[in-house]
Amino acid sequence: AGAGLSLALACDMLVAARNAAFSVAYVKVGLSPDGGATAFLAEHLSRQLLTELCLTGDRVSGERMQQLGLVNRLAEPGDALAQAIALAAQLADGPLQAMASIKSLCRAAYDNSLEQQLDLEAELMVRAQATPESAEGIAAFLEKRPANYLQLRR
Repeated sequence: AGAGLSLALACDMLVAARNAAFSVAYVKVGLSPDGGATAFLAEHLSRQLLTELCLTGDRVSGERMQQLGLVNRLAEPGDALAQAIALAAQLADGPLQAMASIKSLCRAAYDNSLEQQLDLEAELMVRAQATPESAEGIAAFLEKRPANYLQLRR
């Protein structure tokens, strides 16, 4: 609750159990939210829903958080950690430079105009085409095999 919610929402992806409980609980102890709670929630929620959650401190289930677009993967109780580890393992096998560029693009997309975002995408695409990651990824695609990005990290 409170700071824990802020920390969870600061993550790029969130895996939660269906029965998990989230709350912007600051109001229950006479405080206002911090840790970015209002900023992160505002990326997904209407002002009215954001205000309700912050003013009431009501608990919200993992299932409801997924319906609101805040949870990427919904797990059955007791399975969230295993799903989070599986997702992390999948991402750990990916192209690090490309994923860093993708994260930058995803963050910038909310503030940029379409023209600015297209320019940023084009710039990062040109940079990516000159990397060993893209050479491996394209070769793997043409050879109909999985890409091995881990070999590039040695």
